[in-house]
Parts: sequence; C-alpha cells; structure tokens
Amino acid sequence: MPTIMIRPVCVVLAAGCLAATPLSAQLGFLGRVRQGIDRVTGTVQEARDVMCEVQRACGTVQRAEHFAPASYESVAVTTFDGTHAFVLDGALGQVRDAFEGTLVRGGFLLAANSNPQGVEELAARGEGNWSQEALAQLRQFINGVDAVIVVHIRRLDVGRCETADGSRGHQATVHLAVRWLNADAGDVPWVATHRATTCASDLNTAATQALQSAAAQLAASLPLHTAAP
Repeated sequence: MPTIMIRPVCVVLAAGCLAATPLSAQLGFLGRVRQGIDRVTGTVQEARDVMCEVQRACGTVQRAEHFAPASYESVAVTTFDGTHAFVLDGALGQVRDAFEGTLVRGGFLLAANSNPQGVEELAARGEGNWSQEALAQLRQFINGVDAVIVVHIRRLDVGRCETADGSRGHQATVHLAVRWLNADAGDVPWVATHRATTCASDLNTAATQALQSAAAQLAASLPLHTAAP
C-alpha cells in the first residue's frame, strides 16, 4: 500500500503554525498583524468621532432629575489641567472657547463677573472633586453667576501609532470631565466625561489635537437653555 504524505496546514494566527516558523519571521508576522489592528482601531476611532459630532452624543452624560437648564441665565466657564501637560499658550483658551461658543449658541449668557483663577485654584486643591465645603467656598469667586462649568483635563495617555503616511508617530488620548456647579444650591446637577485620541508625527501636536477634539465633541453635549427640565 502506498504511503500517504500529510502536509501540515497553517491557519492564520494558529499557535502551531507560528511555532514551526523561525523567530524572526514570527516577530515580523506579528508586527504586521499589530499594524493592521492599529489601522482598524484608528478607523473605528475616526468613525466614532464623526458620529459623535453629527449626533451630538459625545461622551457619557449624567444629569440629576431636578436639573432644569432653562432656570440658569448666566454661566461662567473655567478650565483646570490636572495633568499639567498643556503648557502651550492658548491650549486651555481653545478649550474654554469651545464650551463658551456652544453655550452662547444654546441660549445662555456668559458671565463676566467671575474669578476664573480662583475657581481653578479651588479645583486644584480638590483635584477636580467638589465637596459641599468646596461648593460653599465657590461663592467667594463668583458674583451674579448662576453656574460655573469646570472643564477638567483628567488624564493624558501616550503611545505609538502609525500616521496617515505610514510612518511611526505618537498617539495621545485626552480624558475630559465637565461639571456644572450650582453654588446657590450647593450641588452638581450635570456631569459629563469623554475622551479623544489623535495620532501625529510629534507628541505635542498629537496631545493638542486630542485635547481640541475632546473639547469640541464634549461641548456638543451641553444642554440647551431652552431644553425641557
């Protein structure tokens, strides 16, 4: 009876197939797989960002049942960088502009009689958390303001990625938290969190673009002044 030769069949990503391959080839193969995963992840992130901006469904929003946006006339916006990474001139100003612009378009009035630096220092002492005592102290920094919206840059994650031209770049993910502070009632009736990821040739550009994207996308979730309670 003739001898039957059975040749091994390799299935993609099967451990047995990789084990029969030289180490250098295995690493090259896994590297190509990782690059493919990175490209897919980037595509998914970009698609999510687009849908986020179009549908005004950016981030995770929590609101109290009693929260009535129409009851607030004048609001103030301040930013707090908990990462201490954004020292470039204008970076935090662009974040504030994104939220202030959305509030104005939503029917709110921007309050001028407030001390943003005092609010930022108060936020820094509590690392972005607002206790009843902190909300009571907030009164000394605001005058004639119904609410203060604090934009808190909570975290900056960095890594490597592949840019659009195929070269290796820097990936930055910025995590934001926004709190609607009602100093009169001593509560925080609206809280939102969001993150955005950007890949660029240098880290500063990636971080700044991620911050701008996260701010613009999360600002789109702010309530309207005419919204029903």
